[in-house]
Amino acid sequence: MDLKRSDVVFLSTLTNLRWLAIIGQSLALIIGATIIKLELNIIYCMVLILLSLIINVVSITYFPQSKRLSGKSTLSLLMYDLLQLSLLLYLCGGLTNPFSVLILAPVAIAATLLSIIPMALVGSSALIIVSMLSYSYIPLELPGNEYLLLPDTLMFGMWVALMITIIFISAYAWRVKRDMTRINELLLTTKLALEREQKLTALSGVVAAAAHELGSPLTTIKLVSSELLEELSGRSRGDPTLEDLELIKSQAERCKEILKDMATDVNKNAQISAVPIIALVKEACLPFQNIGKEIKFSLQNLDPLAEKHGEEQVVVRRSSELIHGLRNIIQNATDFSKTIVFIDISWSKAEIFIVIKDDGPGFPKDIINSIGEPFGYKQNIEFTFDSSRPEYEPMGLGLFIAKTLLERSGAKLTFKNYSNSVEGVLISGAEVISIWNRDLLEETWN
Repeated sequence: MDLKRSDVVFLSTLTNLRWLAIIGQSLALIIGATIIKLELNIIYCMVLILLSLIINVVSITYFPQSKRLSGKSTLSLLMYDLLQLSLLLYLCGGLTNPFSVLILAPVAIAATLLSIIPMALVGSSALIIVSMLSYSYIPLELPGNEYLLLPDTLMFGMWVALMITIIFISAYAWRVKRDMTRINELLLTTKLALEREQKLTALSGVVAAAAHELGSPLTTIKLVSSELLEELSGRSRGDPTLEDLELIKSQAERCKEILKDMATDVNKNAQISAVPIIALVKEACLPFQNIGKEIKFSLQNLDPLAEKHGEEQVVVRRSSELIHGLRNIIQNATDFSKTIVFIDISWSKAEIFIVIKDDGPGFPKDIINSIGEPFGYKQNIEFTFDSSRPEYEPMGLGLFIAKTLLERSGAKLTFKNYSNSVEGVLISGAEVISIWNRDLLEETWN
């Protein structure tokens, strides 16, 4: 049994839910016996409710509020809740009892908290119990020695409805939980990658500061060692003191050269961090350059006064958010394209545009307005996966991550389909348009 997911929920969460169940069951029992005048098995019902009360008291007394339950413990408690409720329903009319729908509660909680096998165990148990309660139960006795019994057709309908609902809730809740888990894992991976690059950038600043601060002490060491060598110049060449001083002087010079080289590398890196926009986009394309799909770039300055200003190409800072965001969109385009991906880069005096197009099937029209939201659209269309790139297998959430990262950098994204003629050949496919406010981008990064 797959119970590897440990510490899935706080004990206090299930305890509080059980308190609600205890209160609800007690009120239903009191109202049924006193107001509706039903003939109920009060003693047996109270014993079952008291058992839940004891479990809650023990949980509160012997365990801290912060205790987290393992998968096995969670499964055990949910199976108990399911069994306790089932016995109450058996004593109080089975499926003729309107509270029989509460048997769905442990199933929904299991689908939300547990992995597939223990969740299936709870769901299967609920199906078996519902089937048993449809024909084996103690009928509710009404005043006047009458019994609350449903026609066979209605009883069969209740059984079918509960069976279908249990299966639907189990599948739906588990699927939503799985998608949310995948989203969190992907966002965490992206966040770690961004943090790593930020730490490397910060480290470059530390190296530059160290090179600057250590320069003066090393110069002093070198100067003092040189003066001492001059004062002791009359000694023989084999004197250990002279050899030590020469070693100190040479090592101080070596340290200065190392720090000088490090500072030079940092300055180079600082210059590299400000790159032309085409260089940044090509870096995002690197993993997809040799996979059998052609990538065509186009560059255009939309500013009519560009020649007068002498601007050849807009320069932006190399940003990990931009690179990862564009890379996810380009990956999606290459995965769905037939042979070619177009990347059009243009800018005006006010804005920067990056348009990524492919010659694939395009976005499905029925979900085009929700593209970029969680859960993606991978499952809605068929495509041929490139087995030569298993590390870039489409995960269905690439556009969601890309949209999140690019919007954090100030971009506005539009997803659409296009159709136009290139050299007399009609080409259509998916198109993603990213637009940045140029002034804001350059003020923030440059």
